[in-house]
Amino acid sequence: MHLKYAIFKPQEMDRNFILSVALASVKMMFFVVLLLGFSFMGLGVGVGKAWVDTSPALDLEVLHSQSQTSFIYDKYN
Repeated sequence: MHLKYAIFKPQEMDRNFILSVALASVKMMFFVVLLLGFSFMGLGVGVGKAWVDTSPALDLEVLHSQSQTSFIYDKYN
């Protein structure tokens, strides 16, 4: 079989060193940003869950028994 038409043939030219370093750096930065994003997302979910778990229970009877009304005033009263 001729190497000219082979699917897996040895690389004939060397890659550009600066281009390969740049692509490797971009790949690493992508994974670092992805890892940090998941870390901060987990931190936010954990803080939110802790905040909800430690909040006092809401008594709906206290809210419904209020006989006070609310008024919204504009600049003309």
